[in-house]
Amino acid sequence: MNLEIRTKGLELTASLREFVEKRMADALGHHLDQIRWVRVQFADINGPRGGVDIRCTIRATVQLGGDVVVHETMESPGSALSKAADSLRTSVSRRISRLKTRRRRMPPFVDGMAG
Repeated sequence: MNLEIRTKGLELTASLREFVEKRMADALGHHLDQIRWVRVQFADINGPRGGVDIRCTIRATVQLGGDVVVHETMESPGSALSKAADSLRTSVSRRISRLKTRRRRMPPFVDGMAG
């Protein structure tokens, strides 16, 4: 899994980077082999005005399943990430489950040239 971390309006500290890496591994651990890349983006929505204003957006690309995107806004990057990671775990599991179900329903390939 390729992991990209971006920030807008706040600093990406070494401890935040480490927390993101650990949290993504925990959230996607069961499905890591089916995830191509993950982008985690933090944005300080209100700037210096403060308040509940840190938005965490996570976009994960599932092999053969497209993108899964979740957003959470909380008072700190850590809490926003934790909540978003929980949502991502659920969404990715659901997406992969649907893909497996769809593959089982597909009829086997029949070569029309045989005969």
